[in-house]
Amino acid sequence: MIRSFSLSSFLDVIRQPYLYRILFNTLRQAVLSVLLSLFVAGVCLFVVCRADFKFKEFFMSVTYLPFVIPSIIIVLAFVLLFGKNSPLNINILYSLKAVVIAHAFYNFPVIMHPIYEAYMCMNRAKEDVSYTLGAKPVRVFFTITLRELRNTLLSSLLLVFMYCFSSFAIVLTLGGGIKNTTLETEIYKNFKTTLNQTLGTAYALVSFLIMLLMTALYFALNAKGKTEKTAKRRILKKGGIMSSVFALVFGIVILAPVIRIVLFSFFPSGGRGRMNVFKAYGNVFSHYNVIINSMVVAFISASICVFLSFVISEYFVRRNKNLSAAVVFLPLSVSGIALSEGWRAVSGNGYFFSVITLSCVHAFLSFPLIYRYIDSGVRKIPLSVRNVSLTLGCDETYSVFKCDASILKSTLVKGFALALALSLGEVSSVLIVSRSSFTTLSGAIYSYISGYDYASGASAAVVLIVLSLLLTHIAGRKAK
Repeated sequence: MIRSFSLSSFLDVIRQPYLYRILFNTLRQAVLSVLLSLFVAGVCLFVVCRADFKFKEFFMSVTYLPFVIPSIIIVLAFVLLFGKNSPLNINILYSLKAVVIAHAFYNFPVIMHPIYEAYMCMNRAKEDVSYTLGAKPVRVFFTITLRELRNTLLSSLLLVFMYCFSSFAIVLTLGGGIKNTTLETEIYKNFKTTLNQTLGTAYALVSFLIMLLMTALYFALNAKGKTEKTAKRRILKKGGIMSSVFALVFGIVILAPVIRIVLFSFFPSGGRGRMNVFKAYGNVFSHYNVIINSMVVAFISASICVFLSFVISEYFVRRNKNLSAAVVFLPLSVSGIALSEGWRAVSGNGYFFSVITLSCVHAFLSFPLIYRYIDSGVRKIPLSVRNVSLTLGCDETYSVFKCDASILKSTLVKGFALALALSLGEVSSVLIVSRSSFTTLSGAIYSYISGYDYASGASAAVVLIVLSLLLTHIAGRKAK
């Protein structure tokens, strides 16, 4: 056993065959997940990019749902949908297949929506010239359209790969144990179960180096070139009934996990998960402090994340420093488990320290996504508008927090709502930091699933879903 972490101990770890076994598992599930996500997104894009049709708005709205559904809820939904006592009578749990399908459900919108937006705003001049010269639609797609969308496609695929590579809750719960263990679950096991801090640190460093390389490739793709856009959106022809049927059916499929959890919470049945509905909800609400913990941590985390995103974005835009902004995406490279363990090690044991630790970790993990959203809004403010307040004698601080913040009120509030949802659903850091006297809704759901108390787990999941939707709705109304 390695007693202390050092360069020599790290070199000893990377020589072990077991490391390459779990690295192979991690890469395999990530690659398969990306391919299935691409297939699902491709089918959806084939339909929505060809025509406008009935239920298209419903379909596009529903496909945003996986963005805000916490991974632990997806886990519970898969247990209820594909377990031994599921109504579908399909048992795929605790296997690589379950992990890949769950990842595809969770990540296909990451590919679908950016490509759809890029396609709708893409400059069509080259396509029109090709059609005029007699080129067939298939040839135009592969020689022009796909080439124009190449950077958006590759960066989306790489982003999905990074999410799947560092996935934790889905792999831990649906993966079936050691046969499908990954780097992230091994990091968790060494920090939380075997208490081998040195081995956990070594695995975390390996994960960090690989993810750092992926992050560098992601920026290289985004910096290499952008799709040439036009201000006028593409006008699509009117679609037929088959497109409408597909949109309606696929939308219901996406809603199926949430529907299954809600129904099961009121009509629990089967196996060790059987429990009276009133007892299940009573069990959840009797621990009201768990709900309060979730809301407090989410509010502080979202406040930190939105404030830093706004200030840093303003700094880069006003100083005209585009490349320097790449630094803010470094959290994508850091293992959430290792980060949580580091914060836990330096924090105290009381309620205050638990709240602050989880809030900071959640803000750090959510920062790249929130920053990207807020930064897009900051960069849309015309330079002339920025200069008006400065011309009138206002200092830069007033211009940022009074003028720009007022203009971006809607963007900031929506970013705050998204950060709330991300914090409420974060589970990996909760499992590391939480103690017997402190946990959150996501941590409680994991505990219920581990104890086969699916009725209480479904009830807690419904509370979490309602809480997320309610906060998002309130934020949306404030943004108007």
